[in-house]
Amino acid sequence: MHAMRIWLAVLLICGFALLLGPPGYAATQTATIPYSMVLRVLGTDRYEIEVDNMNTERFIDNVAWTPPSGMSVKSVIRSVNGKCDVSEGLIKCSTTLDPATCACAGSFMLVDFTATGREPTFANGYWTHYGIVGSISVSGKSAAKASAFGDLPTCKKGQKSTSAHPCATG
Repeated sequence: MHAMRIWLAVLLICGFALLLGPPGYAATQTATIPYSMVLRVLGTDRYEIEVDNMNTERFIDNVAWTPPSGMSVKSVIRSVNGKCDVSEGLIKCSTTLDPATCACAGSFMLVDFTATGREPTFANGYWTHYGIVGSISVSGKSAAKASAFGDLPTCKKGQKSTSAHPCATG
């Protein structure tokens, strides 16, 4: 019984490390866009990816998630704040994730999907769960430029909106 508690504690710590890991960074041609990604297991073959924009000066407009070796994405069930599909084994999304307006996250995107491979196994009275992280790529544009929808860019810290240089305050 004591050994089972130790294994449970190890699994919980590893799970929290995966969920609360450091923010990722993806390079673009002009800047680095910090983001946060969380992968949740919703069921035996159902998963959810959450991407939060952590940058105060850049939008995120494209996200691509590559599953880990041994896992195949079957379908996107739903997406929130993005248009996503499966292409060449990847989940590819177009979105407009606003920059953060404080030392917190900006807007977010959720993607629920089904996949096979790397399912947990049960043997000798114990479940074995396999890590599922994969890799992610994000790209975006500067908040100093108007978005494709023609709205105003977000004001930078200390910037005031003027008729010559309008911007939206948060």
